[in-house]
Amino acid sequence: ENSADGSGAKYEFMEEDTMLENDLVANEDQEEKKYNPQVGNRIEFDDLVCLQVSNTKFRTTWQTLMREPGSELAKMCDPEAVLLRPAIFKNGAYFIDRDPERFGLILEYLRDGELRRSISEDLLFGLLSEADYFRLPKLKEEVNFRLQEKFAVIKLNVGGTLFETTQSTLRKEPNSVLAKALDPDISNNPVFIKDGTFFLDRNPDTFRVILEYLRQGQLNPNIIFSKDLIWNLGKEAEYLKLSNLKEELEKLTSFRIAVRGVEFKESKCTLIAEPSSLLARIANVFCESSDINSDGSKPIQIDTDPDWFANLWRRRLLKIVKRSDVTLPPGSRFKDLTEFARKLELLDDYEELGF
Repeated sequence: ENSADGSGAKYEFMEEDTMLENDLVANEDQEEKKYNPQVGNRIEFDDLVCLQVSNTKFRTTWQTLMREPGSELAKMCDPEAVLLRPAIFKNGAYFIDRDPERFGLILEYLRDGELRRSISEDLLFGLLSEADYFRLPKLKEEVNFRLQEKFAVIKLNVGGTLFETTQSTLRKEPNSVLAKALDPDISNNPVFIKDGTFFLDRNPDTFRVILEYLRQGQLNPNIIFSKDLIWNLGKEAEYLKLSNLKEELEKLTSFRIAVRGVEFKESKCTLIAEPSSLLARIANVFCESSDINSDGSKPIQIDTDPDWFANLWRRRLLKIVKRSDVTLPPGSRFKDLTEFARKLELLDDYEELGF
């Protein structure tokens, strides 16, 4: 079979040696992938890549993942690179044990080259951690810039009084006039800018309370003692489109009753100012908690005749007076209302309604 000079046999032996050497290299590669944590599965250069981040799946391209070449995501696509953390391929997707909401923002950033505008402070701080984890320095730089923007000091001239606050405070209610004043694309805004200061032609005393509410996330409970302040805050909340403030104001300052679907409402300020009135007695009898601390956004339910209760409610500021002789029938002009109030257990036998 071999030639006379033996060259064929020599060639055959060289070919077998080469095949054996290739097998050994392949086996070494397999062993390295199996035991070396720095060698993991790599993303193949297909059109689409499927990533499962926690319990959420994402589809993207390898070109998107390689936008920042030195990142861990880019290294997953590079067979030559050393991964700090090996990728795990499972159920047709590369598994990454990170927060899916943050990862979705990272993918958007890699696709578009910039972060979207409406990202909360909590998410931005979370993205800082993700930028470190995935080694995305440009993203980290962008996030730091956004955080500096949010915490930048803003000067406001409100009715001649100067206030200083941060952008993040004014953006607490995103759909408000104050938040939109910081957006250069919004027109027809009542907030004007002059010499780097925002000017708003409103009441500064009321605005001081609003600004404190935006900082703290809640109103000072003592406002229930000022009827004028409650009225002004309601008007300003409507003008500045502060819907959350309006709800908080209603919850803190209102006293509401529902009688078979018909609602009745009064200010807690009036309730406090008239402690001996029928109104105060209604609150004390039907409120589960203190009438001052009751949630004004949730009406107290009373099951009685709504027409009769409406008559009683119209006279809610009448005083509750003691009768000198309980053996005599009530001589008050409010006899019928007094009897109805007794049926609701609002009055004792020795009490009646009067001035």
